[in-house]
Amino acid sequence: MKVDPVVEQAMNDAELRIGRNMRRIRENLDLSQADLAERLTKLGYRFHQTQVAKVERGERAVRVNEWIAIAEALGIQPMALMAGGLGTDDAVFEARLQFERMRSAVEDASSRLYQAGLDLETVNQLYREALAAYLAAAAEAGQEIAWSEVEVQREWAEKLRNSAAHEYAGDLDELHAGAKSQFEEYRRGMQAAEE
Repeated sequence: MKVDPVVEQAMNDAELRIGRNMRRIRENLDLSQADLAERLTKLGYRFHQTQVAKVERGERAVRVNEWIAIAEALGIQPMALMAGGLGTDDAVFEARLQFERMRSAVEDASSRLYQAGLDLETVNQLYREALAAYLAAAAEAGQEIAWSEVEVQREWAEKLRNSAAHEYAGDLDELHAGAKSQFEEYRRGMQAAEE
């Protein structure tokens, strides 16, 4: 089956663009071809320095999964490797590269914040359960516990309130209020046992 010459030229241009942009980004990151090959190998793609060199020269085709892995290894979005034609202005390319880095950083931070929120919810629940068990055991043994022994430090809620993760401060406030309520119930039980 013969490929349309226009389609073939577009494919060749895309491969040259990927290779050229890959080299520019790699050099901008002060990575050698061997460094990039090592990163790709760690991602599960057996690449050698010579393969990186061939891609950069447009002598080796890049599969879609490799294109995505190359972008990941460089810390950018895959479309950054397709940016501009072969005559793209260096200033525009550098600005696009900086933008891609910042977008990746925002997505990475957002992912970590999301996971931290899930972790905080889980830990809050585990904390409440552990506190209830501790207070019940202490009450059963008739052991006095001071609020300061079980209080969640409020300083973390304040730190969160003054950060980009401010919505989690409310979770810590709720945890504190719930712990205080559990503790007060424990204290009432202890006082009733003394009477």
